[in-house]
Amino acid sequence: MFILSNSYQLRDTKTDIFDLHFDAHMPISHFISVEGHHVFSSKNELFSLKEKKQKKIAGFKAEITALSTHHQLICAGALSGEVRIFSGHRAAIRQFQGHDAGITDIIITSSKTVVSAAKDHFVNFYDLTGDKSICKLDLGDELPRKLLEVGNKLVVFSKNILLYSLCDYKLLTKVDFGLSIDDAINLSPENILFVSKNKAYIFNTNNFAIESGAILHTREITGLGLYKDRVYSCSLDGRFKSFNQQLKNISNFNFNSRLISFSIVNDVPFVVLEAGKIYSLEAKKTVEEQRKSMGKCRPYEDEINYEVIQSNKRVAIEVERLLGNFMYKEALKKCFKDNSLEQSFAVLKFISDKRSFMRLMKDADTDFLKCTLRLCLETIKIDEFTPLITEILMIVTSIYSDELSEDKELSELVRGLSIELNEIVAFEEIFLKAVSFAESFSSPYE
Repeated sequence: MFILSNSYQLRDTKTDIFDLHFDAHMPISHFISVEGHHVFSSKNELFSLKEKKQKKIAGFKAEITALSTHHQLICAGALSGEVRIFSGHRAAIRQFQGHDAGITDIIITSSKTVVSAAKDHFVNFYDLTGDKSICKLDLGDELPRKLLEVGNKLVVFSKNILLYSLCDYKLLTKVDFGLSIDDAINLSPENILFVSKNKAYIFNTNNFAIESGAILHTREITGLGLYKDRVYSCSLDGRFKSFNQQLKNISNFNFNSRLISFSIVNDVPFVVLEAGKIYSLEAKKTVEEQRKSMGKCRPYEDEINYEVIQSNKRVAIEVERLLGNFMYKEALKKCFKDNSLEQSFAVLKFISDKRSFMRLMKDADTDFLKCTLRLCLETIKIDEFTPLITEILMIVTSIYSDELSEDKELSELVRGLSIELNEIVAFEEIFLKAVSFAESFSSPYE
């Protein structure tokens, strides 16, 4: 695997360790891998990418809105409701027109049945070996977004979770969820992992219950996959991450650009940026190897050290100068600007040991508060940072009650942190507890 370490530590890298595999010079909307080569769509065109050579497979009359794979077969659906099945990069072997609106997902079941979902609120079943329609499900007010085959059941994800029998196509159960479900994968014969915005949930198809959940990213998740028992995800926050099946974070790669999708071929991840560039993470360029080349800055007065990447030494020196002048907020803003997680948390650790969190958080604007809380969410799974995050949460809830009531995003970030920290008390009780905490909080520099 390209990840050598299994320890749950922060993994943050710069884009100079990634290889630019291919630049499509066009926006990429969907990206999959089929038998060692890649397939992607751009607007209404479908392309294959093999050995860094791009070849057009087909063009559709409307924009391609869904792309999936089943063994060597490629399934593509368009905004017009058209569904085509390709074998490799040859012409379509099957074509169906059973929807009146854009396709949202297509799968091929183990019994060789093509199943398509669309914005017309229907799920259609076709015989892959022929052209006939087998069944058509009317979902009423449910808008299907994702399909999964689990055993002899079809799971349809919309704002709720619908389970149908693949034997008689009857509805088995409906699980009310109330949030838009964006993507889903099979974790095991009985467990499904699905995402809504930036959160992930594990759903058991035997007892029809959500067993656990976690915040994976700070922004919407755009790609989700399972490879060799690890969960991988990418997001609009520019992060490509891996987790174990209990959603403990293992690796965290920062591309500093919005990510659209990813695929893993022969243990090598290929990550797609919004601009159409495809980067690969080669095994020889692991975070573990990068860390060996990392040096240490000159220690501060209290002999606290933190590691910085040599190429980023100029930023570290500037951060050190700001901290030396007690300009804590400016130092952290500098880290935010340079998108450096390691330096950001080194600064937080330094300020925590100085007991100067109140100085840091006092008179902060909402953008600074949001950046700080997102930073906390990035490393919520790391035990050593939990006390720091708890302290920040206490201060924010105590002195920024007006901002929390007026700014929905800020309030959601605080609530997300509260949930992730497994607070036993309710949010309102946390607020009261925080007020008491803040009154007793003092800094030697105040």
